[in-house]
Amino acid sequence: MMRFLMVKYAVSFLLMSMALSVYGQNKMNSSSNKYTSVDSIFEIVRKHDFNPLVQDNSMTFDRDLNTAGIADLNDEDWKVRMIGVRDLVHEGSKSINEILSGLNDTSIHVRQVTAYALGIISEEETIEPLEQVLLTDENAMVRSQAVISLGQMESRHSLDILRKKLQEDPSGDVRHQCELAIDQIEKQKGTTVKLQKAFLSIDESTFESVDET
Repeated sequence: MMRFLMVKYAVSFLLMSMALSVYGQNKMNSSSNKYTSVDSIFEIVRKHDFNPLVQDNSMTFDRDLNTAGIADLNDEDWKVRMIGVRDLVHEGSKSINEILSGLNDTSIHVRQVTAYALGIISEEETIEPLEQVLLTDENAMVRSQAVISLGQMESRHSLDILRKKLQEDPSGDVRHQCELAIDQIEKQKGTTVKLQKAFLSIDESTFESVDET
């Protein structure tokens, strides 16, 4: 089971890397709509018709194939998430309070994308809000993303909470991510400057923004 989960997350990371590479080569049409405000980014994520989650809310369930995970790379879910995260990272520290509001959004997908972006932005003031998500959010996918971000931020402040949730969280995926995050923090292998630059150096004029089409 552990080997399967490690493979799953390795594949997810590979897909994200491939997506960044592909989008970096696309020129944006001058007539395309741009969404740079945090509220606009959130609204686009809210409006997207994501595939449903499995019963424990920890993994996407392909509505067409009737299987866990998304096998069709043409599916828009990953694209909307990735570009939403990218745009939030571009907003970064200058809009940190607005971004933090996404952790309390009614949409689980906005909450997940927000938590994802905060792990890359890596501002110390976002640690406690992420911890609150881990402690209180009802959705396993969102809690899992908060754990991943705390690990990326090398938050030693969060170690006690992570160890507690490792023992007590009802989701196996969240418990697994807690184990990985604890190891990441203890070994100081959090978000790299390279990963941050992969988002921050993106020229929006050469990238396709999330839109409603």
